[in-house]
This record gives sequence, C-alpha cells and structure tokens, in this order.
Amino acid sequence: MPEHNVLILGASYGSLLASKLMLAGHHVSLVYLPDEASLINAEGFRVRMPLKEREGTIEIDSRALPGKVYAGGPADFDPRNFDLIGLAMQEPQYRSPGVRGLLEAIARQNGKEHPAIDATVALVDRRLEDNRAQSPSGRAA
Repeated sequence: MPEHNVLILGASYGSLLASKLMLAGHHVSLVYLPDEASLINAEGFRVRMPLKEREGTIEIDSRALPGKVYAGGPADFDPRNFDLIGLAMQEPQYRSPGVRGLLEAIARQNGKEHPAIDATVALVDRRLEDNRAQSPSGRAA
C-alpha cells in the first residue's frame, strides 16, 4: 500500500484518526494550537482507549507507529500537499484564527467546489450571527 499524506484539522478527535492512519504507515499532519503543536512535534501523542476483550485501556504511542506525525497551526499547511483531508474539530474550533481561511483554501483547492466544506463554513457563520443576536453586547460569545 502506498504511503499517503493526510491533513487532519482537530486535536483530540484527530489524534485517534491519526493514530489509526499512522499504524497503516501513512504520514499525518495535525492542525493544532501553537503550544500544543510544539509539544506534539517534540513528544508525539498518546491515545488511550478501551477494548472489549480486555480490562482497562490500551495506549497507542505515536512515536512507535510506522507513520510519521507533524503538528502545526492553520497557516503551516497548504491543502494541495495532501492526498486526504479530515475535518475532526468541534464546531467552535472552526472559528479559531486561521482555521476559516484554511477551510476556504481546502474548499477551493484544484479549482473544485467542495459543498460539504462550504456548508461547514456557512453553519459556523450562522452560529456566529445567532450568538451575536443573543448576546447583550452584540458580540459573539
């Protein structure tokens, strides 16, 4: 199986998906906050999860997997450099600085339209407007 370069937007949800892709030998880049990205690049990440067949949890250490991981902020990535892009953020994170711009770049890469990403951006916009309308100060909460 050829190695693929995968970009995942999202920290906690993204790490589980990343560990499974790395187990298969793929290279994964994760969009994180800057402090978290530095820590991931220095020490990797660990995912703990239960198994039905065992008591307790197992731990997957990214440093022991055949694939490689790199973490960075939204501005560190060009979507054209990836074979697959996963959206694994919680909704409020899509409002983070730079994330919206990265989403728009993903939606427009290679001149193609991506209705699911356009819908995600539109949903975030609607939620922001709803929050502003409900906030006494008129600013999004």
